[in-house]
Amino acid sequence: MLQKLDEFTEKGYYGMISVFILVGSVMGGIMAMSALEKNNLFLMALGLAFTMANLVLNIAQAPPKWLVRTFLLSLIVNVIIILITTWT
Repeated sequence: MLQKLDEFTEKGYYGMISVFILVGSVMGGIMAMSALEKNNLFLMALGLAFTMANLVLNIAQAPPKWLVRTFLLSLIVNVIIILITTWT
């Protein structure tokens, strides 16, 4: 599955960069808002570190393989933090 996503990202490289930046920023914002709502600065900092890594690599136009993996990692971390802060 990751190889198919790598190939798809390679074909539409600049379009996927814009999608990764948009979705990554939105998820990072939602995560930061939910973490701040619970006054949990550690989780917010952790989530923002992954979000910023994703955004920096996208802006630097890293290889497609890196972009896909950092985007998915950022998305997974942000969703987990959102779920943790929602349930506590």
